[in-house]
Amino acid sequence: MAVTTEQTLRLGDLTPARNTRLMRWIAVLVLGATFGCSSDVALAPQDQNPLVIVNGALTLTVSDSPAMAGVLWIAPTAEGGAGRVTARAIRYGSLCATSMSGRVDVAGNVVSLHVAYTARAAALCSMELRALQYDAAVAPLAPGQYEVHIYHADGAGEVEVRKQTVTVT
Repeated sequence: MAVTTEQTLRLGDLTPARNTRLMRWIAVLVLGATFGCSSDVALAPQDQNPLVIVNGALTLTVSDSPAMAGVLWIAPTAEGGAGRVTARAIRYGSLCATSMSGRVDVAGNVVSLHVAYTARAAALCSMELRALQYDAAVAPLAPGQYEVHIYHADGAGEVEVRKQTVTVT
């Protein structure tokens, strides 16, 4: 194989000076990415899995785990128990990419659970598909029948996703 002058010039471009400049450019790129993770970037609270939020009568336990694609999650559910109402829901998401909060309103025999999903816009998360689950407990409640309303909120607003009657013992 004959080496032409054009090919020789390309091979000659790999001089020690150009290698040094390339290495400096790569170092600046790596440092920029490292320092870009400043306080305004939300990193995953993965060491807080599960995350437990207590707000008055509500205890909201949020966790995530690896998920498989194609799973159709069921609607949120509510159950009555000994002095409490519990609710549970699962959907695609992660603690890294999503901040969650909750509150409950109890008026007579009506329990309204409000759960908010907020995207962490600046979060640096893996691309792994995950299932985000919450388990909510509302206590203490007197024995009786309760009408439970579950509302989910995200960037599109709040929507009632479940209305169910349960018995508290």
